[in-house]
Amino acid sequence: MSAKQVITSRWMHQVAGVVLAGVGIIGLSQPSAKASLHCLEDAAVYRLAPIMKRSEVGRQVLAVYVERDVQCHRTI
Repeated sequence: MSAKQVITSRWMHQVAGVVLAGVGIIGLSQPSAKASLHCLEDAAVYRLAPIMKRSEVGRQVLAVYVERDVQCHRTI
C-alpha cells in the first residue's frame, strides 16, 4: 500500500467514527415513542381536567389517571 492510500484509509476511518458517534448521540438524545405519547396524553388531560372535575365520574377518571401516571413515570 502506498502512503497516500494509508493516509486516506485512516482519514476515512476517523471520519466514519466521528459520524457514527454523532448519529449515536443524536439517536440517544431523542425521546422514545412511549415518552412522546405520554407527553401528548399529559397535555390532553391537562386541558380536559377542568371539564372532567365537574362530575363525579370525571373526578374518578382523573384519580385513576393520576395513579397510573405515577406508575408510568416510574417506568420511564
